[in-house]
Amino acid sequence: NTLKIPRGGAYSLQLSDGTKVMLNSDSRLKFPQSFSGDTREVYLEGEGFFQVAKDAAKPFIVHCEKYAVRVLGTTFNISAYRNDEVSMTTLVEGRVNIECGNTVVALTPGLMAAVADSKVTTREVNVESYISWTRDQFSFSEERLEDLLKKISRWYDVEIFFSSENVKKVRFTGAIVKFKPLDDLVRMIESTSQVRFSVKGKTIVISE
Repeated sequence: NTLKIPRGGAYSLQLSDGTKVMLNSDSRLKFPQSFSGDTREVYLEGEGFFQVAKDAAKPFIVHCEKYAVRVLGTTFNISAYRNDEVSMTTLVEGRVNIECGNTVVALTPGLMAAVADSKVTTREVNVESYISWTRDQFSFSEERLEDLLKKISRWYDVEIFFSSENVKKVRFTGAIVKFKPLDDLVRMIESTSQVRFSVKGKTIVISE
């Protein structure tokens, strides 16, 4: 089966082994009707929050375009959109291995693994910022405006353009309910930073 989530949507499902998955907008998950063999394997493009049912005899593997995440039973978030330069896996609880080529990196709770150009780096993060979308919020902590607005564009189904490279690098901290109108989000960012939004239909231009 392949489940496709459109821009502006989200969906939760339970797999045959009891694993719970929540998919964010503009994502797709390929999974079997029932798992067979000695592994449980799914394929993700986009963003998914996984609560994996424990089964020591059958590891659960999430395949992304550039790497795979292997677990036994745990809770984690993966953001692996095809047009993002960096794919991220954030561990909430349990333990996972990030497998990228010949590299295997173990994560413990509170760590985020970033995969870019076949290289894996890890750092401690505020986990809540990475899973807030599962609670119908956008939560950002010193996040670059370019990265923040990629998430916004998928949810509101809009195209984002920047007037300069400097605008992309502006850092933003804040939170807003996902179902608020886009105008509310625009006003909040403008009131707490030095950037300005020009909104025309489904196109937004960001300038200093």
